[in-house]
Amino acid sequence: MNGISRRVMSGLIALLIASCALAQPAPPKTVELIVFPGGFNWPVWIAQEKGLLAKNGIAVRLTPTVSSVFQLTHLIEGKFDIAMTAIDNLIAYREGQGEEPVLGRDLQAVMGGDSGFLRLVTVPEVNSYS
Repeated sequence: MNGISRRVMSGLIALLIASCALAQPAPPKTVELIVFPGGFNWPVWIAQEKGLLAKNGIAVRLTPTVSSVFQLTHLIEGKFDIAMTAIDNLIAYREGQGEEPVLGRDLQAVMGGDSGFLRLVTVPEVNSYS
């Protein structure tokens, strides 16, 4: 190899090493999620278990809430990024009718996830309802 070839090769090797160092994946973005405890959190648990979130650079820290007041006040104050909650909680706080008035971020509903696992149950003698 002549002097120019060696310098070019050395430069290419240095560039390759530098690009490998730069190609390290970014640390996952941690999303703070507050939820009511229960089976309706299965999609999150499964996504965590299967690594679906991690594959997309997301880490979810799941926090169970003790009440809707705790959930919504801490969400509005910015201690959590997302809350999985019933729509009536969001509406109450958006309309200024939450149990604890809190100034802070506006809340936005993104989607409905389930029916809350609510079912109508009656005694055997009731055959219909209106």
